Amino acid sequence: MSATTLIELNINNDDNFIKSLYHLYNDVMSEYGFVDGKTKTININKYPINSIFGCCTYSDFVYTHYDVLETALYGLLNQNNLKFDENKKTNIEFIYGNAVDNIIDNDFAIHQDIGSGFSDDSYTIITYLNTDCKGGELIFYEKTYYGFEKTRIIDPNTYSELITKTVIFDGKLFHKPEPFHSGKRCAIVSQIRK
Repeated sequence: MSATTLIELNINNDDNFIKSLYHLYNDVMSEYGFVDGKTKTININKYPINSIFGCCTYSDFVYTHYDVLETALYGLLNQNNLKFDENKKTNIEFIYGNAVDNIIDNDFAIHQDIGSGFSDDSYTIITYLNTDCKGGELIFYEKTYYGFEKTRIIDPNTYSELITKTVIFDGKLFHKPEPFHSGKRCAIVSQIRK
């Protein structure tokens, strides 16, 4: 696949892929306290990651149904005719924020999703669960001689309780989430090696 893979999907909430993500959402939300007005990132792991202190770090969540979620992610790639590494290396993050009377800046610059533990060739899958906010668009860019030029804007909202927005793109594409306000934004971000 070329570095131009960019697919925007509106998936029915009855789909098994979305159901598996809602299961993760409910588990994480019941385990962690989230502070209004801030964004928090939780690393989703299959096994406990031992630190020098002998326990997981505060931002790690061991998900007992990790294999089910992984299988759903691979199924989504297969449905969209995208080839990926048979060894199934994944990285999953849960990013949640609730803007009340403020603007939440995600503290991201324009970037690529490369160098996160596997080769530069990976897909990123972002699913926006229970997202209803103003702003928070995912902006894609092309690097030019003079800087970066916007090439595509994706709204994380679906404006329907029946569907969920998912975006699949090549990790080499430059992108940046915009600040958001007046609502909640939950992004489950998965990277899968090609």
